Amino acid sequence: MDSTSTQIRRQTPIPMGAPNPAAAVDDETGGEAMSESAATPITEGVRFLNTLFSGVDTCLIRPIETWNESNGKKSSRVDY
Repeated sequence: MDSTSTQIRRQTPIPMGAPNPAAAVDDETGGEAMSESAATPITEGVRFLNTLFSGVDTCLIRPIETWNESNGKKSSRVDY
C-alpha cells in the first residue's frame, strides 16, 4: 500500500433509516434539526460504504487533486 492510500475499516454499521445521533431535536416541529457540529456528509458516506462493502473488505481510496483559481492565482487542494 503506498503512502497516498487510505484504508477504511468498518466499525459499527448504521442501519438505513436510523436517526442521526449527531442531530438535535427541534422542539417546535418535533423533528430533527441539524446542529452546526453535525457531520452529515461523513455519516452518509460511511453508511454508503457500509452498504457496498463487508467489514473484512479492504477499500483503497485515492486522493483527487483539484485546482481553484482565486485572485488570479491557482491553488491546488487534495480531496480524499
